[in-house]
Amino acid sequence: MGDFVINLVMSLVTGGYMGIVVSKAVAFSNIKKEALRIVRTVDTIGPKGYVFHKTDDLGTLVLISSELRGLKHPEAADVVHSVYIQFKKEIDFPSVDSSIRGAILKNSQVKIRTLPVNKKTLFNPFEFSL
Repeated sequence: MGDFVINLVMSLVTGGYMGIVVSKAVAFSNIKKEALRIVRTVDTIGPKGYVFHKTDDLGTLVLISSELRGLKHPEAADVVHSVYIQFKKEIDFPSVDSSIRGAILKNSQVKIRTLPVNKKTLFNPFEFSL
């Protein structure tokens, strides 16, 4: 009977811990997917020529960056914010060379796909902010 109680307590503790870790990982993944979706909706071919179009949602990247910072992922927040700044500069002052816009789109997607997760926050069971 004593072994059963010990096994039950250990199962609850480890299961609870893993639940916390998984929920944090899923929250990070969902935010990353949302940022990637926003970047993928930006278009360079449209009625005004080869400039960025469909940029209405880009401002949401600032909110995503803030959310990542609140979830204790400052490096990922900085990456998302830098992506927003690159787009904003190109929208405000479009380059003559259209390959620059293509590079911004490509590099932004790569940066967001490889966002650095803060492993210390992810695995810390006492740091729970979703």
